[in-house]
Amino acid sequence: MNVALFGYDCTYFSYFVHLSREMERRGHRFFFMHPRNTNTRSLLKRYKIQYHYNPRPDKIDGILSDDEIHSVVEYHARFLSNRYDYEEIYKSLSERAVAQASDFKNFFERNKVDLVLIFNGSFYPSAAASVVAKKMDIGTQYFENGFFPFTTQMDPRGVNFNSSTGQLDGNFFRKVKLDDEKLDTMRRIYLKQLPPPYPLNDEYRIDSLTKFYNKFIATKYRGFSLSCIFPPWLRKMLAMKMPGERPPLPPLKEQPEDIPEKPYIFVPLQVHDDSQILNLSPYIKNMQQFIDVVYRTAREIFGEKMDIVVKEHPVDVWRGYDYPEVRAKYPDIYWFRKFDIKRIIANSRFIVTVNSTVGLESLIFHKPVVVLGKAIYGKSGISIPVNDIEDLKGAFERAHSEEVEKILVDKFLYYLRYYHMLDGSYKYFDGSSMSGTVQRIEREFADKMWTKSPEEIANFRLRNAKL
Repeated sequence: MNVALFGYDCTYFSYFVHLSREMERRGHRFFFMHPRNTNTRSLLKRYKIQYHYNPRPDKIDGILSDDEIHSVVEYHARFLSNRYDYEEIYKSLSERAVAQASDFKNFFERNKVDLVLIFNGSFYPSAAASVVAKKMDIGTQYFENGFFPFTTQMDPRGVNFNSSTGQLDGNFFRKVKLDDEKLDTMRRIYLKQLPPPYPLNDEYRIDSLTKFYNKFIATKYRGFSLSCIFPPWLRKMLAMKMPGERPPLPPLKEQPEDIPEKPYIFVPLQVHDDSQILNLSPYIKNMQQFIDVVYRTAREIFGEKMDIVVKEHPVDVWRGYDYPEVRAKYPDIYWFRKFDIKRIIANSRFIVTVNSTVGLESLIFHKPVVVLGKAIYGKSGISIPVNDIEDLKGAFERAHSEEVEKILVDKFLYYLRYYHMLDGSYKYFDGSSMSGTVQRIEREFADKMWTKSPEEIANFRLRNAKL
């Protein structure tokens, strides 16, 4: 089997190098494709790993239809639209996507590629590779960080909501047989009552030399700036900034000392430009609108009897993305920047989310979860999906009054962890977990899982998974 990998970067470098080594050991050929990040290319060179990178390929007209071009570049263009004019960046990305798709098609044909592995797949190079693979009837497997600690998700149809599990009806999971001991282990690892089940693996590290090399090379693309080669602590001391850099947000001065004593609704914020919001949120376009909608509905139904707790996403805090206008607009909201999220979930009456992983975590606590976007757990019987924003009031009333169907929720979580997820994460994995990953790739490739329906994929896993 000839396998091409897209979408990896320096963060996941060690994981995918080990994956390639295990696949090569089992007789497969492995190609690292289109490493756009200069740091990743420097790592590949440092560890003498062959890769394919052609940033200016010849374009084959007609390789992608207009609809396919739109599907490939829409998210990437919206992601960059806060820094560039949308129309200009859309046109530029469209031209590049067609050119890269041409290059990928030629490479797949020349090297007889059988399977394409794609990490996430939202940005245009990986999205283009995905479309080309489907047009050529080449197998696909999509990777993404797992929903549970020390896991990775992999699916032939996509990640998160777009995966086969995301497309299943909630009643499907009634057939899942539970192993109470394994279910308890899953919960205890999540609650950090057990140590990591796999060792920390960083054999292919991003060392100081590679970091310096990346900073030096980056000056070609960002314009010369001495700040590029100074460490963060020195830049902070000298008040120097990288181009486009924002300092992390400081602790919130007006943050409450504790969660409210009254019943409260928990509203976890998501990364403002995440693909989950830009691609899978038909009603909520940003976090400001999200808070507006939740606040108005909660006050209309519950008045002052129910408090509202909001927690900022740590990635946005690290990136310096703030919400001062919203905090000023709703001073009665309990607003947290840093607090134990498990404690907030455990003491909440119910959770309202667009499609955050926090919604899935809340199911572990058997909490009612109102879902406003497209989420892998947004299924009737498991959560309370909102199919029309006008239905939000009824969803809040149900979340407040109805009991959670705990057994069905447990069966869904069990399937997700032990049939959908892979053992091991990009930081924590060992030879056994990596071997299991390759065995599943081989098993699902042999039965052409990328051509199957979600129900067929799920039933195949229930029959064949080695638990």
